[in-house]
Amino acid sequence: MLLLAGAGIIPVTLGLPPAAADPSEQELDRLANRYASTTCAQLAQIPGQQGVYAAIADVMDRSAIARSAAERVVLLASQASCPQYQSTVKEFVSPAALEPAD
Repeated sequence: MLLLAGAGIIPVTLGLPPAAADPSEQELDRLANRYASTTCAQLAQIPGQQGVYAAIADVMDRSAIARSAAERVVLLASQASCPQYQSTVKEFVSPAALEPAD
């Protein structure tokens, strides 16, 4: 029954913060620095689309942020720490992730 109430109930029930819809670009940069090594390792171990999606899911899980913000974090992490994967990341993130947050 709890699952029917909505996804927002579960994190709050578990004491986790709700997903932040619009983190600032500064916060996204901070998260990109924090998760850069993990993101780059995932991109290296899992090629292509699946690696990008795995990295995005990992950032979402660790940070409790929306997918669009997690896509931006993965893009920023690849730009800073593993530029060899930047073109792959750009191919599989949404166009909004390519633009800085407001």
